Amino acid sequence: MNTGSVASPSPIAEQLATLKTLTQQIREFLLLQDWNAATDLDLKRRGLLAELFDRQAPAADLPALVAGLREVVAMNDELLGLMAHHRRALDREVDLLANAKRMGKAYLGERGHG
Repeated sequence: MNTGSVASPSPIAEQLATLKTLTQQIREFLLLQDWNAATDLDLKRRGLLAELFDRQAPAADLPALVAGLREVVAMNDELLGLMAHHRRALDREVDLLANAKRMGKAYLGERGHG
């Protein structure tokens, strides 16, 4: 009689799924500009990556491992793009503030207050 049992995922498959979940959560926190939460999850993710590379993967798991890591790298590239976008936005704001400060000084200087 077949009980229809399903094989449980390998530890590597579970770790890859967790990596993808953490990476997606980091993305969500970056979009919310919650830098502390994103950093905390990234530290957790780095630890999981270190664990993944510390163990010898069975040959049968290598294709899934490589494919999963490629997905994580693609997700990570998206995170880097988000961070670069936020960095440029902050740079623009800093430039605006610096210009406003210079303009204020020039205005006050012309009026004899500087």
